[in-house]
Amino acid sequence: MKYPEERYLFTIREAARACGVGRTTLLRMEECGFLTPFRIDEKTGYRYYDAQNIAQIGQYQLLQELNLSRNEITDIYYQNIDMSEFIKTQREKVNRLQRLLNTLEIRTTKSKESKFSFVDIPEITCYHKTESNHTLESAETFAYITHQNAIKEGYQMLGQEPMFLFARSNAPHAFDGEHPENEITVCIPVVPTNSFDSNLQTFPRCHAFSMICYGEYSILYDMISQFRKEIAIRELKPIGPSRIITHVATYVGTHISQEDFCYELIIPIK
Repeated sequence: MKYPEERYLFTIREAARACGVGRTTLLRMEECGFLTPFRIDEKTGYRYYDAQNIAQIGQYQLLQELNLSRNEITDIYYQNIDMSEFIKTQREKVNRLQRLLNTLEIRTTKSKESKFSFVDIPEITCYHKTESNHTLESAETFAYITHQNAIKEGYQMLGQEPMFLFARSNAPHAFDGEHPENEITVCIPVVPTNSFDSNLQTFPRCHAFSMICYGEYSILYDMISQFRKEIAIRELKPIGPSRIITHVATYVGTHISQEDFCYELIIPIK
């Protein structure tokens, strides 16, 4: 793009007004190295900005949508950091937000229809415990106790990821409501430690198929059956056991009635 030789220059007040920000904001952008005025009067110190500066300020405002600090915005704008790692981290946040919005939507509409989607699950480290001979009903109590023990043992909870459980049994009747499971593992997401810990297991990042449902606890069995049928219809190829996530239940608040529970089934796929 060819710029005109003579540019109209805006005062700091005009530039701030054009961008809907305060004069101090422009000065802070300058302090962190993001913005350089087109001209600074050596005698008066007055700053003057051209239209390109105004557009650059717009880029700053756009990057603010990512909840970044001024220095982070500067590093990203001038690509002073590993952009591939940054993009990976932001995509994980977007995926987490999309899963949250899906949950909030089905809770708000109180829809009885299942919501299917494909999601990307980040790498998660979990405090985990396994016990035998559980049904889904008894597993709820086991999950509460496991969560409680993780806190008592001093682990830092990873609140943005929900706890989940899965059955290690590969039997066709797993979670059919009539047979106890051979083994149920409860996983509580925690902040990883730097040392080896036999209580922790890391689940790798994966692409997964998801199903969200809303209603009382008894719907889980029908939900699991429907989930399996959908996997078969879509000819998906699982690469790990299904995870049962209770997004909203009594463990997150005793005021919540069973009719308002919200569940998600997730299975890693190729």
